[in-house]
Amino acid sequence: RRVFGSVSNPSILDRIRGSTEIFELGTIAGISGSIMNECRIKSLPAVCLLGETISEEPDPRAAAATIEALNKIYGLDVSTSKLMERASEIELQMHQLAEQVKSTAQEEVPGKEFPMYG
Repeated sequence: RRVFGSVSNPSILDRIRGSTEIFELGTIAGISGSIMNECRIKSLPAVCLLGETISEEPDPRAAAATIEALNKIYGLDVSTSKLMERASEIELQMHQLAEQVKSTAQEEVPGKEFPMYG
């Protein structure tokens, strides 16, 4: 997953360059956007990291990618192995659910026939 980075002040842009894809155009919504806006207004240095996700479901891979970006930026060593294990579990469950829906949809469901008049 990709991680996008935004800063409240261009002077700190180099801090995230190379560890994230720079978020150059668009809107950061929600609390993240509000905090970034307040920091910009008050001239406070701030960094916002946005982990790319595909759905509204929990996305441990996006969380792990964001932590890896933090590790690079700040020289940390936070493990993401548990998140990656959880990601594999969720992906397996989603695959099984999709197969179940697919097989159910393929079964012929008897329905009431409606008459047609011409």
